[in-house]
Amino acid sequence: MMERLCRRGRHPAARAECVLLAMRNIRFLLTNSRWLLAGLLLNLASCFGQTFFIALFSGDIRAEFGLTHSSFGLLYMAATLGSAASILWVGRMVDVYPAQKIAVCAVLATAAAAVLTGYAQSLLAFSVALYLLRFCGQGMLDHIAGVTMTRWYDLNRGRALSVASLGHPVGEALLPLAGVALVAAIGWRDVWLAVAGVLLLAAAPVLFWLLKTAPPPEEAIHAGANAWPRARPRDRTRSQVVRDPLFYLILLGVQSHSLITTGIFFHQIEVVTRKGWSVAWLAANYPIYAGLTVAASLIAGGMVDRWSARTLLPIGLVPLAAACLVLCLFSHAAMVPVFMGLVGVASGFVGPVTGALWAEIYGREHLGAIRSITMASSVVASALAPGFMGMLFDLGVSVEQQMFGFTLYTLAAAFLLFALRPVLHRVATAGAD
Repeated sequence: MMERLCRRGRHPAARAECVLLAMRNIRFLLTNSRWLLAGLLLNLASCFGQTFFIALFSGDIRAEFGLTHSSFGLLYMAATLGSAASILWVGRMVDVYPAQKIAVCAVLATAAAAVLTGYAQSLLAFSVALYLLRFCGQGMLDHIAGVTMTRWYDLNRGRALSVASLGHPVGEALLPLAGVALVAAIGWRDVWLAVAGVLLLAAAPVLFWLLKTAPPPEEAIHAGANAWPRARPRDRTRSQVVRDPLFYLILLGVQSHSLITTGIFFHQIEVVTRKGWSVAWLAANYPIYAGLTVAASLIAGGMVDRWSARTLLPIGLVPLAAACLVLCLFSHAAMVPVFMGLVGVASGFVGPVTGALWAEIYGREHLGAIRSITMASSVVASALAPGFMGMLFDLGVSVEQQMFGFTLYTLAAAFLLFALRPVLHRVATAGAD
């Protein structure tokens, strides 16, 4: 009742309660700013291994090493699959080693991969560099951020994940334009050397300081009236999770976002060429994508803390389906910001919703090991899309035909996740007694 009055703002006590809730939320952000900033920086640093950044150099890379769309896509897929296999083994180390140590090591390894990318003269050397970028950057840095935020916070888990997830849209807003400009000014190889310098001189020392200590145990008073009773799920081991059929049904829906967005952004040069758009126009719309990702992430974080991740899981796929449909039906340049905005909204839901989901269902004790499986599956999904779409392009399948197929798949995934909500609720509350 108080929450309904608070939303309407018609009751003096309700307005006072709203102010109190806002103050408590601000208190949470201020008292935890150090660790939230660390999560944000980890996700920001991971952007150097993400598809949207690497794809900016795809034309230069293919020309340098004599690769076709399909051969580069297959190479990218092989490097990403190798990354997925490595995460299955290394990802559990987040449960064993301090966050400071493993985070700094991952940043240094990503810097080494950037140096190797800048100096690679053979296809073999570039393949190794690509694998390291995907494993250390896109994989481990994102994995460390997600596990630490989820483990450290419970009552404010959605908010913590949404703030940490802002590193992705910040990178997506700044790096494409900066990358295009720097490639024109200094060449694609020197850009990667600059990336290594940023990681070594800025990211590594800052994270070393921010993660010197872990945050104090979260207390109910920080959430106050914002905290709703939350059932504690029974902690499950990784071996128990991999034997659970429900886990794989969830993955079929969850990984649709990684599959589709990676494929589109990896082949963004080809997509804009076939649509008759310019690369500069696409890059200019990344701030729209990033801005709506930020807004959706912050909103989704509060919604997760209020309603749970399992309830919200299907929602983020609806704007993704709409984005694919826009790309399928329209070719006018005015639809680029619409497409980017819809993808941004969908991406904003991914961090806080999927980040909190596994802790809600399987507990936090073995979260690093469990999340290494989900991260590996996400990496596999992101590996399949570039090679698959590249082969379809080489076979003459149009952008519109591919996007129509993605639309149908996304809607089917959303329906599956919606149908699974009662089952997820029973599993999440199994340890409440």
